[in-house]
Amino acid sequence: MDTVHNILERLRTLRDMHGFRHVFVVVDPLCASVPLESWSERVPSGRQWALRDPQMRDAAFPCPKMLALGEDSDALLEETIRAAGAADDAGAKAMPNPAVCGWLFARGIAADVPRHLVAAMQQRNARFEPVLLRYIDPRVLPRLNRFLEPEQRQQLLGPIEHWFALDRFGHLADLQTQPPAPYVPPGLTLTEQQWARIASLESFNRSLAAYGKTMGAPLPAAREDEMDAAIARAAQSGITLVPDVMTFALYSLIVHPEFDRHPAVAQAMAGAGTQGTALADLLDQLPEQVWSELKHVGSEGVGA
Repeated sequence: MDTVHNILERLRTLRDMHGFRHVFVVVDPLCASVPLESWSERVPSGRQWALRDPQMRDAAFPCPKMLALGEDSDALLEETIRAAGAADDAGAKAMPNPAVCGWLFARGIAADVPRHLVAAMQQRNARFEPVLLRYIDPRVLPRLNRFLEPEQRQQLLGPIEHWFALDRFGHLADLQTQPPAPYVPPGLTLTEQQWARIASLESFNRSLAAYGKTMGAPLPAAREDEMDAAIARAAQSGITLVPDVMTFALYSLIVHPEFDRHPAVAQAMAGAGTQGTALADLLDQLPEQVWSELKHVGSEGVGA
């Protein structure tokens, strides 16, 4: 885990020694709790911007906010790092807070950055319907980086040269994977498969959180592909409700990757979503013998 001191020094060095005049910090109060009002009061109005959805008519509705922190704001910069979940001790347990979406660096006109971010959040899906792509969430952007093309990633981040954020393990990562492109148009043209993967992000992240709560430790990064495969298999089985997808993913990762092939499980799954019955409730009704059998299934697979 990266410490508050190490992150602060890295951000300050980049700001002061590499031609950047300030560190932009992006905060989203819809993701979790942070003292955003207090922070905003300590930054001049000309150095903060609301990343508001133009379709949202209620001006009081919480929206992401960007603050530009210069050399005179090191104390506040340190507060944002600590609020993001970093600790003073490298051996401390990571407690990432997604409300602090990250620390951004860009050259040129400061106002161009929030203007681009707002424009890039306004997208149209495969059916050409308007959607709000909340990619600034630090739980979303790393996933998008895995399946968007380089040119598409440039379109999302535009003039941003670095986008640092804490990952779910408390490590600082640069989420900008492409050279900055200040004048690139932000409108994306994505395939139906890419939009389907975007639609599955909620299930993926909520399943990650549920796994960590159940097991007392986060899912290892090496097993994320297993989570992806479980969510895809749930979709193939006709399971679409997010709570049911989460249940399917957890059973796949914790019980057996092919638990759904057991005849008793398959029969129970057939009733998922009917008359408001949750998949978790259906699986809870199965006898213990089913789970005992699954625990002893070897590499030959279920039903082999």
